[in-house]
Amino acid sequence: MNFNWNKIIILMMLILSGLAFYSFNKKNENRLIKGLDISILPNKDSYLSKDSVSSILKPFLGVEKKLINLNLIENTVDKNSYVDKSEVSLSFSGKLILRIKQKNPVGRVISENEMYYVDKDLRKMDLSKYQSASVPIITGFGNETNRSYLKGIFKLINDDAFLQQNISQVIINSPKSISVKIRDYDIIINIGDQRNLKNKFLKFKAFYTRANAKKNLIEFKQINLQFDNQVVGVKNNRYVKK
Repeated sequence: MNFNWNKIIILMMLILSGLAFYSFNKKNENRLIKGLDISILPNKDSYLSKDSVSSILKPFLGVEKKLINLNLIENTVDKNSYVDKSEVSLSFSGKLILRIKQKNPVGRVISENEMYYVDKDLRKMDLSKYQSASVPIITGFGNETNRSYLKGIFKLINDDAFLQQNISQVIINSPKSISVKIRDYDIIINIGDQRNLKNKFLKFKAFYTRANAKKNLIEFKQINLQFDNQVVGVKNNRYVKK
């Protein structure tokens, strides 16, 4: 009987490699968790501390790697109101690694009963003892709020440095009507409904620039952007069309 020794050698090598991999994998699974590696992004303006989330991970120190449920840890971390998304993994050496992406507040809701931030998706964020966000105040926010309309307003504000600098408050009058207030001036900007929203803010910026150049912006009490082809300002109880 002729043996194909090359095939036999290859087969034996595969078996030995499989056994070595199995042994290595079992040894790795039995390693104990020996440390934590936590990072929070973005690094600046952090609304939660590493200590506040490390308490979730500390109970797993000294536990075998094979007993760690990564999905369960992620789900627990994601329940924190500041967390947008978390990722948990294990290093070969037995370190539990947690990467957190924070939510970014766009407004501060103030109601009769509570105060909190909301992010771009209007998800609630508790006020933080570590950081205070310089964002517009939101009044009138509730279950009947037109969320797509409000999201659109905040997207325009956060995409525009001028609007970020000059809008201090968003006032929800009704599901179909929102106004904003100018920082440093007691002027209400009536936006009306969400039609032509981008164009309305462009008209407001042009009006603001002209009035500011004439140094008479302080004389206005209201600016109405609801009309398609003009801006109507209320100045000393008189209507001024631009």
